[in-house]
Amino acid sequence: MSVGYAEQIFYSFTNLGNAQEVILRDNVDKAALDAAIEKTVLVHPWVKSVPCLKDGEFSFKESADEFKAIPFAGPMTLGDENSLRRFFGVTYHQNKIWLTYHHSLCDGTGRMIFYNTLMHHYFSIKNKKEYDEPNVLLSSPEDLYGEPFAKISELTPGYQPPALDFGEDAFTFPEMKAVNVIPLENRDNCRYHFTVKEADFMAYVKEKGMTPSVAVQIFMAKAIQELNPQNKKRILCGFPVSLKKMMGCPNSFKNGWVLQTQELQVDQLGKDEAELGKEHRAAFKERVSEFESATFGALTYTLTYIGTLQKTEYSDELVDSIWSSLSPAPMISMVDFYGMFSITINSPFAFDDYTAALVKQFEAHGIPVQTNEILAGKGLVPVNLKLGE
Repeated sequence: MSVGYAEQIFYSFTNLGNAQEVILRDNVDKAALDAAIEKTVLVHPWVKSVPCLKDGEFSFKESADEFKAIPFAGPMTLGDENSLRRFFGVTYHQNKIWLTYHHSLCDGTGRMIFYNTLMHHYFSIKNKKEYDEPNVLLSSPEDLYGEPFAKISELTPGYQPPALDFGEDAFTFPEMKAVNVIPLENRDNCRYHFTVKEADFMAYVKEKGMTPSVAVQIFMAKAIQELNPQNKKRILCGFPVSLKKMMGCPNSFKNGWVLQTQELQVDQLGKDEAELGKEHRAAFKERVSEFESATFGALTYTLTYIGTLQKTEYSDELVDSIWSSLSPAPMISMVDFYGMFSITINSPFAFDDYTAALVKQFEAHGIPVQTNEILAGKGLVPVNLKLGE
C-alpha cells in the first residue's frame, strides 16, 4: 500500500506525530473500548499499517498483529515496539482517549472517519443500544484506499501552477526568529485551549455574512496588530483544504489536502466587518475551488477548521476534543463540537499574549469565552522510525 505523497509528508513533518484528545463525561469503560476497537479495525484496517522501504520506495503494508488500545496517560509514541511500529495508535486514561497518528499515513479527515466509527461502537456497546448514524462508516467503503491526487494530472493536462508566494512582505511573529534556528523535532509546542458556544459564535457569523474561518482570521489579524502596532505587512493565514470529495474519494483515509493562503492587509482591518467578512468569504470560496493554486510558501499562521461533528444521542457523554499538532508556525485548530466551538492553538513559542488578545476579540464581538486554559506538556508525539523491507 503506497500512500499519496507520503514520503514528502514524512520528511516535512520529521519524526513528530499528531493527536486528538477526546474527553468523556465518565471514565473509559475498558471492556467497551476493547470491543469497539475490534469492530472499528474491521472497518478501518489501514490503522494497522507499518512503514516499509524497498528499492528506495517509501510505502506501508498492513501488519497481521492485533490492534489494541493501550492504557497510557497521553498520546502514544508511534513506530516503536509498543505501537508495533504502526503510525496510528489509541491510548486511554481515566476519562480521556487519545488518537495518535502521523501525517505520512493519514490526514485529519482519515483520523476523523476512524473516530466516528470508534465512538459509534464504543457507546453502542457501553450503553447496549445500536445508534442510527447514517454518516458513520460501519463497513469499509470502496474509496477507503482512494488516492486523492491520482486524477489531478488527468483533469489539468499542461497546467502550470502560479509562482509561490514567499511572503517577503508578510508579517512573521518576531518570536519565530529564535525558533527558526532550532531543528523542528527539538522545538517546544505550547498549547492553549478555549471554547465558545456555537449559538453565540454562529449568531455573529450569520449577522456579518461570513464563515467561522473568516471570523477567526479577522479576529486573529486584529489580535496580531494590537500586539504589533507598528506592523505594516500583510498577515497571511494558511487553510488546509481537502480535495477528497472533488477527487471522487471522500472516504479515503489518505492525505488529500492542499494549503491555501489568504491575506489581510493592515489597512483592511478598519473596514466595516460585515463588508470585510463578505469579501473574504467570497475570496476564500473562489480560492479553494481552484485547488491547483495551492501554495506552500510563507505563512504567518495556519487555521484548520475541522467542521461540525454530527450530533448524536450520546453527544452529551462527550465533553471536548483537544488537538496536538506540530506546525512550523502557530496553528489554530477549530471544531464545532456538539454545540460548542472547541479551539486549540499549538505554537512553537509561548503564545500567551496572542491567545489572550484573540480571546479578547471574541469577547469584544459579543461571543463569551466559556473555558480558557494553557495545556501542560509539549503535546508532541515522537516517532521512532524502523523501516521494514
